[in-house]
Amino acid sequence: MSEGAPSMRPLAEDDAALLERATLGNVNWPGPRFTARDVRERPDLARYTRLIPGRGDLGVVAEEGAETVGVAWLCVFSADDPGYGFVAPGVPELSIWVSAAHRRWGLGTTLLRAVHGRARTRGMTRISLSVETGNPARRLYVREGYVVVPGAAAGVMLLVFRPFKVGDVINAAGVSGKVNEIDLFVTTIDTVDNRRLIVPNGSVFGATIENVSYHEQRRVDIAVGVEYPASIEDTR
Repeated sequence: MSEGAPSMRPLAEDDAALLERATLGNVNWPGPRFTARDVRERPDLARYTRLIPGRGDLGVVAEEGAETVGVAWLCVFSADDPGYGFVAPGVPELSIWVSAAHRRWGLGTTLLRAVHGRARTRGMTRISLSVETGNPARRLYVREGYVVVPGAAAGVMLLVFRPFKVGDVINAAGVSGKVNEIDLFVTTIDTVDNRRLIVPNGSVFGATIENVSYHEQRRVDIAVGVEYPASIEDTR
């Protein structure tokens, strides 16, 4: 990977060849299982190669010079034509691909957060995906807040946009601590004195939430008391 971050651009309808390449790479993550012809002709795979903005699809492409090095995209499938990660009508399904030479450099995280940002501006509140057992990308999804959907097909995960993620320090529902886990019903928080609290999401999201660690830098105010006769200059 060369120096400097890849540039980003919106995914376009005429990027079908890119989506075919990306989908082929995704389904062959453990090794060769499918061919380019399979991706073009099998309905369960070909659906991921079509970007249809009219139904709400969107995506971002990472480029390094003239080379495309990654892409993340959302497809809004219907109940009549569901993808592997389908959970409900109107919930977009995520796909993400990074070229082999550009993995383990944080590009997957960058693409994921970029497509999340575009989804938020569109008013999307949930994103689903499907990831097979053993796929190392699962660690990225968990880190970014995706959780397993109870009762859904194996590998289906869902992200509900929240004002914090695993690893953040928050004050919420009358408790303070580091977020250890988020699922569909509860949030697990580890307190500073090493207690683990299981808090219902209804309590967490029903009141004000302070994300203490959201910004890399914070201002800290320290009150210092001095006697009234003290010299201001000496005190400083």
